[in-house]
Amino acid sequence: MPEKIYELYELNTFLRRVLALNTKEEMKLQAEIAEVSNSNGHVYIDLVDKEGDQIKAKARAIIWSKTLNRLAKKNPNLIDSVLQEGNQVLMDVHVDFHEQYGLKLIVLHLYPEFTYGQHALNREKVAQKLLANGDFEKNSQLPFAIVPQRIAVLSSKQAAGWSDFYHHLRYNDLGFAFKISLFQVALQGQRVKQDILKALKEIEAQRSDFDVVVLIRGGGAKLDLQAFDDYQICKAMANTSLPVLTGIGHETDELLIDRVAFRALKTPTAVADFLLNQCNLYVQELGQWLNRFKLVTKRKLNMAQSDLNLERSMFANKVGLKILDNQALLQQTASLLKIHTKQHLSIHKQQLDLYLEKVKNIDPQSILKQGFTLIKYEGKYIKDPKELKSGDEIEILFEQGTIRSVIK
Repeated sequence: MPEKIYELYELNTFLRRVLALNTKEEMKLQAEIAEVSNSNGHVYIDLVDKEGDQIKAKARAIIWSKTLNRLAKKNPNLIDSVLQEGNQVLMDVHVDFHEQYGLKLIVLHLYPEFTYGQHALNREKVAQKLLANGDFEKNSQLPFAIVPQRIAVLSSKQAAGWSDFYHHLRYNDLGFAFKISLFQVALQGQRVKQDILKALKEIEAQRSDFDVVVLIRGGGAKLDLQAFDDYQICKAMANTSLPVLTGIGHETDELLIDRVAFRALKTPTAVADFLLNQCNLYVQELGQWLNRFKLVTKRKLNMAQSDLNLERSMFANKVGLKILDNQALLQQTASLLKIHTKQHLSIHKQQLDLYLEKVKNIDPQSILKQGFTLIKYEGKYIKDPKELKSGDEIEILFEQGTIRSVIK
């Protein structure tokens, strides 16, 4: 008997009937989300079952818009938190097989608490791995800039946390100036890991331009923040060469990225306050140092002034004593000079008297007074008779008068 040949439609109809007869109207299913997309208000989910990194099974699921609206009333962050790539989910599904569209799983209900629990388990595994590698201490041991004013920020322009952080620093009351460089990253969804790892590489390439890395966000539901427990992101943050500050905006749970950071703060504004406080501490320390410098300088100047006054007093005393000594010497010298001068004058007077006496003795009038006469010829005194000849008329001078005579 020849083997029956089925048309595809017949085969699919057969499969649909088999599934309808052998599956419950509603089944619980656990799987990992591989991809999520939206279209016309419906959510399409690619589900996988893995063994390690190996995919054992795949299926397509759909949440109709009506079901999605019902689920969202109970959990407004359903899509942003639970329905994310990599999340483990537990759901009630109806298995549907259509001759034209094939197999699909109709999602009837989701259990977010299961996803939270799975995330907590995965988070603990990542924490143990980071702990074993010493990643929780690496960044906290880096030196922190004394005045951290060059800031590399990982955030999104659309995030409220970014706006708060920027304005808090830009218009601070202390008058500090900051160079703030924004590296735009996704803060939730599938691109978070890719964006953050890329931004960290860019920052590391220009690390000499920055003092600190800041990761800020404006809060969110627990699963919105699950990327900040990712091993690769935490590992990269822990091993960056710059200190990292986080301000994710959550109030209760501590994220793993907070534990690998240099310092974790609650909000973006708190991060801004921390940076301002660091700068202000330096200014205060500088002011204290300047005050100490002034006090030390004043003390040294006072000591120097005292030493100078002492030296001046001692110098004045020495000069005074020297002046007194010199005055006594001067007086003694003046007395000696006076005596010597008087003696010299007396000696010179005696010599002068002798000279005057000699002059007086050779004065013609003195000679005449002694009874001598003087002979003049033509107005000249004659010393030698040979100077005269016969017939010369001469004058003979006496003390009491003159006579004329002729030589014969």
